[in-house]
Amino acid sequence: MAGIGFQLQKMFQEDYFSSRAKAYGFTILLTSGPWLITIAVLTFLQWGMNYYNIDLRTRELFVVSISYTFIFSQVIYFSLQLVVTRYIADLFYTGKIEDVAATSVGLAKVTCGLALILWLPFALLTPIPFWYDWLVLLLFLVMNLIWVLFLYSTATKEYMNIVYAFFFGGLITVVVFWVLPIGDLVRSLPVIKGAALMLGIFTFGMLVTLLWLLYHLFISFPDRPLHNQWGFVRYTYKYPDLLLTGVFYSLGLWVSNWIIWFGEGSVNVLHTFRYHPDYDTALFWSFLTIIPTMMTFIVSIETRFYKKYWTFYGFVNEGGSLDQIQESKKVMIRVLKEEVIRLIRTQGLFTLLVLLLLPRFVTWFEWSADFFELMPITLVAVFSISLVLTLSLLHLYFDDRRGACITTFIFFIITFVLTLLLLPLGFDWYGVGIAVGASLSFTYGGLRLISYVGEADFHIFTKRDPKYYQNSLERFISNFSKK
Repeated sequence: MAGIGFQLQKMFQEDYFSSRAKAYGFTILLTSGPWLITIAVLTFLQWGMNYYNIDLRTRELFVVSISYTFIFSQVIYFSLQLVVTRYIADLFYTGKIEDVAATSVGLAKVTCGLALILWLPFALLTPIPFWYDWLVLLLFLVMNLIWVLFLYSTATKEYMNIVYAFFFGGLITVVVFWVLPIGDLVRSLPVIKGAALMLGIFTFGMLVTLLWLLYHLFISFPDRPLHNQWGFVRYTYKYPDLLLTGVFYSLGLWVSNWIIWFGEGSVNVLHTFRYHPDYDTALFWSFLTIIPTMMTFIVSIETRFYKKYWTFYGFVNEGGSLDQIQESKKVMIRVLKEEVIRLIRTQGLFTLLVLLLLPRFVTWFEWSADFFELMPITLVAVFSISLVLTLSLLHLYFDDRRGACITTFIFFIITFVLTLLLLPLGFDWYGVGIAVGASLSFTYGGLRLISYVGEADFHIFTKRDPKYYQNSLERFISNFSKK
């Protein structure tokens, strides 16, 4: 993230409103650009299908097919992201740049293998035509490979390249749909074939995004030896808490949806795809409200807290005096508290504003009564989820891997158990499980962070490798003997 920080610090040094507005816009583009572009593309496609009066079942099959590929590819990506990121960071630190590209090949194989494992039972046990299953698999594999290349593009600090890749891939998808007579053709086809044609167009756009990212990976790493593809695998043993943090967070994010797909009001599309129209849509729109958290976190961490953080660690690592270490720690903790409070305040006010405007949104978008009833609880849930993510990342800043792991485990296990227990009570209790799970996880994570950072210097010194002290003792004895 240092590359973002350097650019933001330059923008904020200029004390102009336009420079600050540009910095915030730059941050939103980097943190949410690909996500917002994909949403815009799907919105344009849905408008087009409405315009051409395409059968509702065709639209439903198309959207739910994409939703499944995105959800499960994100589960795979989030589960591996922290371990691989740590491994790549260590490669850059040790100067082993040539192994980074090789790791991308190994990670691509792992993610595609996991994708096949998830897809195979789905393909064998569902009655939808097998050729449609293969089309879903193609998009599923493309999305998994995009997330892999997404990770390596951020590692090389090619942030805008990611935005361009999604923009041009999405633009091609929209242009193909609107320029060619796709709408009339889809309308004339049966449900499955019509959805397959739409899915093919979307997959083509995502394939363009994939090739764009792949091309820039080749440019960034002209030397690509493949002898160390699996180096990141040993990090799953070295840092199992990082792997578990990613797994628990990704499962906690979606487990409530999976359970509610079998509850009251759920829909089974062609006896293949299950989903809950009101709950899934409410949670989706609620997730759009975390953009302020993503923006505020990056700006706060990279422009103010990061300086104090490195000052403290600089004194620790470079032999600063005890007074310097303690004073820099006090300043770092004070700035950290201020920035976390600012983040909570910003996200809280934005969530409150959306809650107050909900009646207006219902009128504008013609939302159903059930959907309107779900939005308040999903907004509260997403507010807490955004803070769970933020606190987990802050735990990792201080190498409190156990704290991040426990925080995300609480999020997952409480969400899972409560959603499962409350499912028989019906629609009125949907969303309560994830809201409570995220809130309790956020509370624990906050208390743990305060406690841990308060003793940050103690944790740094006591986490030294025992061999470090053994070697130091041996050197001392050797030098003493010579004297």
